[in-house]
Amino acid sequence: MAAVVTTSLLVLFAFFMLSFHVASALGLTAAITGSLFLGDIWSFFAQIPWNNISNSGLIVVPLFILMGELLLRSGVTEDLYETLSKWMGRVPGGLLHSNVLASGLFASICGSSVATTSTIGAVALPQMRRHGYDEKLAMGSIASGGTLGILIPPSVIMIIYAIMAEVSIAQLYMAGIVPGLLMMVAFMLVIFIAALLVPTKAPRLQARASWQERIRGLRAIVPVLILMFMVLGTIYAGIATPTEAAGFGSVGAFFLALLRRRVNRAMLREVFLATASTTSMVMLVVVTAFVLQFVLSLGGVPAAVSNWIGGLGLSQLS
Repeated sequence: MAAVVTTSLLVLFAFFMLSFHVASALGLTAAITGSLFLGDIWSFFAQIPWNNISNSGLIVVPLFILMGELLLRSGVTEDLYETLSKWMGRVPGGLLHSNVLASGLFASICGSSVATTSTIGAVALPQMRRHGYDEKLAMGSIASGGTLGILIPPSVIMIIYAIMAEVSIAQLYMAGIVPGLLMMVAFMLVIFIAALLVPTKAPRLQARASWQERIRGLRAIVPVLILMFMVLGTIYAGIATPTEAAGFGSVGAFFLALLRRRVNRAMLREVFLATASTTSMVMLVVVTAFVLQFVLSLGGVPAAVSNWIGGLGLSQLS
C-alpha cells in the first residue's frame, strides 16, 4: 500500500511540475500506477468513465455553466461589479473586496469555480490595472474568490459528489452556506490587513461615489437575487429538483440577456461554445479522478487509511 501511495504522489507531483493539465496528470498517474502494481487494467479505462458519467442527473452541470456564460454576456456581471466598487472603493483594499463579494454573489447563481474566476477576472482585471493595483494581489483575490464557486450553493462539484455518493443535494447545499460566508469574511479580512500594511499595492479609489449613486446602483443586484430565488429557492422549497432549478436559472439568464438586448447569433455561438468547452473540461477531470480513485481502491489505499485512522482511537472532537 505504501508503495502505491508513494508512486502515485511522486508521479502526480512530477506531472504537475511539468505543467500538465489536471485531467492529463490524473489519468496518466492512474495508468502508470495501475500498470506497475495491478497489471492489466486497460479494460477499466472505458468502463469506469461510462459508469460514472452516464447518470442523467449530471445534465445539471452544463445547465449551470450555460447560466454563467449567459450572465457574463448579458452585462449583469459588469453592473454588479460596478455597484460593489462604489460601495467598497474607499475601504482599505478597495476593488479587491469587490472581487471577493462579486465572486460570492456570482458563485451563488452559477455554481462553478471556473465560470466564477473567468467571469470576475474578465471584468475586474482591467479595472485594477487601470487603478494601479499590484498584479499578484489582484490575481490572488480573483483566484481565492473563485474557490467560492465550489462551496457556495449551487455548487456543481457538490452536485457531482451528491450524485456519486448518493446523498441529499439540498442538505449538502445547506451545509455549504456558512463555510462559504466565513471564507468570504476571511478573504476580506486578509485583504484589509494587507492594504493597511502596504497601501500602495491596493490604493483606494479617488472618486468618491455619493450615497444616492450607491443606493441607485443596488438595482444591479436585483437580477442576481431573482436568479438566486429561481435556483436555490425552488430547491429548498421542494418545487424543483436541482436539474430543473438549473433549467429555470438558464432560462432566467437568457431572458435577462433578451431584456438587455444582448442576444444575437454571435453571442449565442460564443455562449454555447464556451459552455461545451467548460463542461468538457470539468467532466474530463471528474472521469480521470474516478479512474485514479479506482486504481487506489484496488491497491487497498482507502481501506488501509480508514483502518489506520480508526485505530488512533480519536473522539469526534479530536
